[in-house]
Amino acid sequence: MSTELRNFLSLPYDELEDLNLKAKEQRQNRTPVHKIQEERLKYLTNEKRIKAVTVLFSDLEGRLHMLDYDKKFLLKSWDNLTFDGSSIRGFTAQRESDLRLGIDWGSFYWAPADYFGNGKVLVFGEVIDKDGSPYSADIRGVLKGYAESLHKKEGYTLNAANEIEGFLFKSPDAERHYNENGKFEYVNTGGYYHSLPGDPLRTFIDTTAEVQRAMGFQNEKDHPEVAPSQFEINYSYSEVVNAADQIQLYKLICRQVANKMGLSAGQVAMTIPARPDSAVDGRLRPGDTVQVLVTVVDKTRNEAHTRQILDRAQVFEVGRDQSFGSSGTTAETDGLARGSIASVTLAISADQARQLAEARRTGELDVLLLPPPEVAHP
Repeated sequence: MSTELRNFLSLPYDELEDLNLKAKEQRQNRTPVHKIQEERLKYLTNEKRIKAVTVLFSDLEGRLHMLDYDKKFLLKSWDNLTFDGSSIRGFTAQRESDLRLGIDWGSFYWAPADYFGNGKVLVFGEVIDKDGSPYSADIRGVLKGYAESLHKKEGYTLNAANEIEGFLFKSPDAERHYNENGKFEYVNTGGYYHSLPGDPLRTFIDTTAEVQRAMGFQNEKDHPEVAPSQFEINYSYSEVVNAADQIQLYKLICRQVANKMGLSAGQVAMTIPARPDSAVDGRLRPGDTVQVLVTVVDKTRNEAHTRQILDRAQVFEVGRDQSFGSSGTTAETDGLARGSIASVTLAISADQARQLAEARRTGELDVLLLPPPEVAHP
């Protein structure tokens, strides 16, 4: 029996890719909407490890918006989802705020849990006006309607190939602090095609490409671009609405990866080995606040002494042992495999890293879970 308090969906990247490519093939083959809808609803009903469905849509300026619906609620109310349109720039006035979201079941994505959270799937929504018609300010809906009408009248399939480039700067939210600093700090100045393996820009490109591949982008090539800190990650063409969705997902993935890479100034990420009995029975998550103790055994006196190494540190990543996982495991044993903690990566100062490294050499480490800073000292 699994000892995990939380048992939410977290699939390997190769399984994610298979699922997303199958969904992409259904879109390309124009599988009837009602068949895809029936398949997705059945999947959501049967997959007990999904807790929420993230519905995505874009405003007039291309800004992506996301709402998480509890899975059980969505299964009962998927055809009557509402939201406040007056809160979206370019949508309705406050006195006419209620809009509805339809589900585009064909635009369904399985996303890596380490960047999108455990137990969630993504699906694009279609904004519906109060009278039940497609909302005119939903540009994605307008594009989809045009593509479908052209296929119906002329038999055309509209495809698009995106070539998206971007920049990676130091520190989270660098653009928000530009007015304060008057500049961006580059993570790399190597230029076209030139980036050393393992440097921040190359690591960012590699990781982003991994996530895109898992989400069915069908990658082609990636490389640093001409300008400092500039990157390009290319992938295959696809049907025009899917291509539009991939632009939004591309930007979201890049921000997620960059945000996860972004340590505060002066911090480093350090990984230490961990076991369930030394790390809160494996119940740690990124963002948790922990304390680290070391126990040193004096064999000559047959005594053990425990002292504190880190008073407070933030968990940057949690590594789990997947060696017992296989496609043939039951849900029960699979949950146990996912709960086997193998390592903890902490965001700490360089001095703390040195102290932790010394402690690791001389004794055994224990990780204690602390309350969040805002409730630690009431």
